[in-house]
Amino acid sequence: RPFIFQEDGPKERKVQKVGKPSRQGAPPPIPEEAGVLPQVVADRMLNRMLTFAGIPLFLGILLFVSSFVLAYKYDVRFIPTVVANATLLTVFTSFAGLTYGIFSASWDVKDEGSRLGLVEARRNLLRAYDAVVTNRDKEKRNDERGRS
Repeated sequence: RPFIFQEDGPKERKVQKVGKPSRQGAPPPIPEEAGVLPQVVADRMLNRMLTFAGIPLFLGILLFVSSFVLAYKYDVRFIPTVVANATLLTVFTSFAGLTYGIFSASWDVKDEGSRLGLVEARRNLLRAYDAVVTNRDKEKRNDERGRS
């Protein structure tokens, strides 16, 4: 089910048609107030993304620079693929941290959520999965109607 964010938390979106589409098959325009992310929730997501993505990215840069300095200044030999793979691992961990930062933040305006956000991440992942399944079902029904 699609959700919209309001002061008292996410609510199920009630879609209202706002006029006829300009061309056949185009969706009607969405009202401006629908789906607006509150600033409190956006700030919460940003803080978590900076933490969970910034730390691995910083460690990856530190790893790469330190291996470079050790190799040239102290003549320490590294296998290049090991350095590359270790650096890439931190970059991929950083990407995962971005995603976890979004999903682990509480999407409820009044609820701060837990420190690590494990409960919120599970709840928000289920919401996102439910939205994907609902949209896929709607597309299948629309395709079936178009073929008939």
